Amino acid sequence: MAKYHETRQYKGIIPCIKTITKSEGIPGLYKGFWISCLGIVPFLTISLTTYDALKPYVFDVNLIESKSFISNAINYMGAGTIAGMIAHLATYPLDTVRRRMQLNGGYGLQKAYRGSFDCIKKITMSEGIKGFYKGLIPSLVKIPPAAAMQFSMYELFRYQFWETA
Repeated sequence: MAKYHETRQYKGIIPCIKTITKSEGIPGLYKGFWISCLGIVPFLTISLTTYDALKPYVFDVNLIESKSFISNAINYMGAGTIAGMIAHLATYPLDTVRRRMQLNGGYGLQKAYRGSFDCIKKITMSEGIKGFYKGLIPSLVKIPPAAAMQFSMYELFRYQFWETA
């Protein structure tokens, strides 16, 4: 990674796209795409299922019956945060593989992995299960605000458009 005083590898998005396309072709722009697609399905499944399972335990029945978004906003955010954290913990290994595939061969370095399955195999053999969870703690910092916003907006739209229809 370039230090603050060093020259950056790319001067912007267009030069980045041109360089990657020239050196790796169009597929170079999609490194880690399939593992991302594979990871989003369990992430959303786990987060939405967990959120729905938490609702009866964290919401006041009287507030739910009043159908007031504002009175339930903190509960939506709290349940969403818990659901997001659980889903993130469960699917973080796929995120690790995605990131490594995106960086694979970057900065002019030789490619370390032939594909996602090769990456999984090499991480398992050289680093063990811990290798899939490197960087987990800093990544958990982004989950509470993102999940709180996601689920509170989900409930707001549900309340505004589906419940009133």
